[in-house]
This record gives sequence, C-alpha cells and structure tokens, in this order.
Amino acid sequence: MLLNVDNDEQAIKEPSSKLSTGAVLSSLLSGRPMWMLLAVVAFAGAGNWFLLTWYPTLLQDKYQLSSAEAGPAATLWSSVAKYVAVLGGAILADMWYRRNARARALVPGITFTISGPLVVLALLPGIFGWDITVPLVLMLGLVATQGLAQGSLDATLMPVLRSHIDERYSATGYGLLNLTSAGVGALISFFGGWFKDQGVPLTTTLAAAGCLMLFCGLLLLMLPRPKH
Repeated sequence: MLLNVDNDEQAIKEPSSKLSTGAVLSSLLSGRPMWMLLAVVAFAGAGNWFLLTWYPTLLQDKYQLSSAEAGPAATLWSSVAKYVAVLGGAILADMWYRRNARARALVPGITFTISGPLVVLALLPGIFGWDITVPLVLMLGLVATQGLAQGSLDATLMPVLRSHIDERYSATGYGLLNLTSAGVGALISFFGGWFKDQGVPLTTTLAAAGCLMLFCGLLLLMLPRPKH
C-alpha cells in the first residue's frame, strides 16, 4: 500500500520536473494578475529606491542639513514605519482575510493609495515654487508613510502572488518580482541624478515617485479575486 502511494506521488511530481524554463515562464506570464503584480513592484520600487538614493540630498538642499544629519533623517522614520507595517500589516491582512479573500492585496493597496498622495502633498510648495517651507518634522512624517506602504507590501506580496499563479512556480514568480523591483530601482537612481543635472528639482522627481506609488495602490485594489 505504501509503495503505491509513493508511486502515485512520483507520477505527480515527474511532469513538473520535466517542464522547461520557457514553459514555467509562459505559465506565470499567461495571466493578467502576474503582469499587474510586476507593475505593482515596479511602481513601488520606484518610490522606495528614489527615497533611499535621493531623499537625503533633498533634505540637504531644502533644510541645509549636513550629510551626517540628512542620512538618518531620511531613512530612520521610514525604516521604523516599515518595520511596524511588516508586522502590523501582516497581522491585519490575515485577520481581515477571514472575511475577505482579497484582504492581503487590499491592505497594501489602501496604504499605497494614501501614502502616494501624502508624499506629493509634502512636496507641493517646491513643485510650484511657492514661498512656503514645509516644517521638517511634517516633511519627515508625510514621506515616512512610504515606509508603511512598502512594509505592508513586503509582508503580503508572497501570499498575494501564490493566490494568483500556479503555486508550483512561486519561487520563480517571486524572483521575477524582485528582479523587476531591483531593475527599476537602478534606473530610478540613475535618472534621478540625470534629471537633477538637467535642472529638474528633486521635489518634482520625488513627487513623480509619489504618483507611481498611487498607481501601485490602485493596481493592488484592482487585482481580481484570488484563484485559491
């Protein structure tokens, strides 16, 4: 009896082991949700990597902070918010999931649709050249909401992915998402500097990243109901 069970399990596993890389990628990319998730991590990565790369420079330019002051100011509060959201967002998503199967996408979707506009709001005076200086504490607080959004996405991305694809290819799918996020991050870091050299204010570029965060949230909210 045990021998038959082992044979049955082997028969199930063999087809998967013989699939080519092209067949796996074809399976992953055949559905709309995977493409939506690729766009999600691209938009989220744009906001995240721009903040990591150029936000300290913005604080130096706008608030005359030293490098020793701007680095921690730019990253500390966003990092704290991210750590809180990784745990809090995960717990909230799992609790809400009991009543709504889309909860794990809705939690980061809601936070991104809120944090994106808040980032833009913090930078409006600089974008339009208004003679208004946003208090440093308010600037740090508004932009730190990006950490809440990114943390909630980090906590829920894998279960969201697995609920929309063939679970046998979860690792490959997650690798594609990470590759996309890192690739976009590298481009954002480069173009942030290029735009600055062309005279485009960092406030404008960072506000564009906030708009991409909003699009990220909207895509998460529009994801179809999970398959499983």
